[in-house]
Amino acid sequence: MFSFSTTLETLILKYSVFVDVPSPVCMKSLRTLHLVSVDFKDSESIRNLISGCPNLEDLVIHQCYREHVVVTFTIVAPFLKRLEITDYLGGSENGGYVINAPSLKYLSLEGVCDYGCCLIENVPMLVEAKITEVSAIANENILGSLKSAKRLFLDLSPLEFPTEVMYYQLVYLEMYTHKVEWWNLLTLMLDSSPKLQVLKLTDEYSSFRKHGLWNEPKNVPECLVSQLKMFVWTRYEWESEVEKEVATYILKNARQLKNASFSTKPMDSEERRKMLKEFDGVVRASSSCHLIAYPTGSIFYHLVSLEMNTRKEEWWNQPKYIPECLLCDLKMFVWTRYGWEREEEKEVATYILRNARQLNKATFSTNPIESKELHKLEKRRTMLNDLDAVDRASKSCHLVFEFDSSDMYKACYFSQLDLEGLTLDLDLEDGSTYIF
Repeated sequence: MFSFSTTLETLILKYSVFVDVPSPVCMKSLRTLHLVSVDFKDSESIRNLISGCPNLEDLVIHQCYREHVVVTFTIVAPFLKRLEITDYLGGSENGGYVINAPSLKYLSLEGVCDYGCCLIENVPMLVEAKITEVSAIANENILGSLKSAKRLFLDLSPLEFPTEVMYYQLVYLEMYTHKVEWWNLLTLMLDSSPKLQVLKLTDEYSSFRKHGLWNEPKNVPECLVSQLKMFVWTRYEWESEVEKEVATYILKNARQLKNASFSTKPMDSEERRKMLKEFDGVVRASSSCHLIAYPTGSIFYHLVSLEMNTRKEEWWNQPKYIPECLLCDLKMFVWTRYGWEREEEKEVATYILRNARQLNKATFSTNPIESKELHKLEKRRTMLNDLDAVDRASKSCHLVFEFDSSDMYKACYFSQLDLEGLTLDLDLEDGSTYIF
């Protein structure tokens, strides 16, 4: 069906498609390959399919249906940049996943279990890896291969961990705290990550009871002494002795810490008073550390995209504390028909730019100025410069300004400007862009 193609760039196979590839294919233009619930005849079929796509950049494998036994998934792709594997079916002790992708930047492994191995042989360019629900295989085979990663998301048991692996490039670590003895994995990761700057702990199951004894590091980890700037704990169980010990240890030893944020389950005023009193009693190593501890109501833990209409009244009240999403996660901010003449909207825009520390791009589109409103041009220019002058929390944030109108309206609008003999010079500092 697709043994030879010189033009195909994207191939998506879904839902019980049977794939038998007895010999290598030839798809030199293929960049994206998604295999969702695909039933491969054997190990050679998956090897022949992937090896025949030498320029593959994006590979997704979701295994939730399989009649035939595939012993080993071999993925050899020299230009692969993104790999996502989800496999809750389980496999054979004699098989597993073998990954050789020297250009890989983003890796996600979820549910890979009951295999004899998950061998990641060559990923020197790795930037980010998410490892979730991996069990019944040697975790060392996985974690020992992630040494070049800058960001790690781990949902693992600490039972088998490569104690001699060092993560010299790691600056961001997010761990889930619902596994048995997760705190011991945290200790190992702190000891192994000398450049760690952001630590985020998350518990998706707040009712899970945590029992055990935490053994704090013998020596204060290097990242706490000189690097860690931000510590976020979502669904912190302040009544758990182990969690209190971990939180206290980090606050007492993180000398460069700037922000520590703890969100908890909803609580009454008396419980909140007790929790805050305990935090106040902790002697923090960093005198400049800003501590935030607050209960939460309804929490949308899986929400990654939010669109809101701003035409309603009272849609904005500035948060008492900087939201966790601004501290750690928000990457893109888009405002369509930004009301630059309204103080409330200017306040919101400024607040987000000043506090969104991971923001990569902020886009503001406004209504065009008609010919009879040319007196507003100077005010608009002032608005652009004001936004550009905001002290952004993210130094890598790129500002983009647009007109919210059709191409025809824009053409008409600029013809009118040309007739008036006006010239706009709207080049802004810090790489900001004005798009016409």
